[in-house]
Amino acid sequence: MEKNPQDIFDEIEPVKNSAEPKPPTPKPVIKPRPMTNQFGSSAALPFRPRLGWPWLIGITLALVVGLILVMIWIRNSEEESTTNQNSNANSNQSAVQQNSNTSTSAVPLLDSQTQDKDSDGLTDEKEASLGTNPDLADTDQDGLSDLDEINVYQTDAKAPDTDGDGRTDGEEVKKGYNPKGAGTLLDFESAKTKINNSNTNQ
Repeated sequence: MEKNPQDIFDEIEPVKNSAEPKPPTPKPVIKPRPMTNQFGSSAALPFRPRLGWPWLIGITLALVVGLILVMIWIRNSEEESTTNQNSNANSNQSAVQQNSNTSTSAVPLLDSQTQDKDSDGLTDEKEASLGTNPDLADTDQDGLSDLDEINVYQTDAKAPDTDGDGRTDGEEVKKGYNPKGAGTLLDFESAKTKINNSNTNQ
């Protein structure tokens, strides 16, 4: 004998399988009216802008021509303000006075004590006394300027490898080694300070 399961909500639900009623959809109260012109037809407008291609091209050309004229006027006004004109004409004289643009101040010549053609921080006179090339900032092409080799590392500015170990002085300094012999550059901040001081003193 087969037993049907008992419905525990049988006593609570008044109607079985009843579909809940859907609320009615609201109907519009005001019907939309078609858009009409307040003046009547479109021909009755007091002013109807009618721009076509010829008008658009004409307006564009007028703007471009106006812009070009403004640019020419600005350029001419700048040139007039920088031009020197002789306005001191004497009405009693028939001779025309001319302006002369000759400089009366002499340019001081630089002497070899202040010249530094290679801009390495050493004057040409100092480089001549040391035997370095005044036209090259790094006479021995080792990666260190002549100023750094003389004032900071006290190496030979004419020899690319002062200690003869097979590595150039510049290569050794970049890797932190002493270019004058064995060991490392222990006091980097001191060397950096020496470089800065030697650059400001020159």
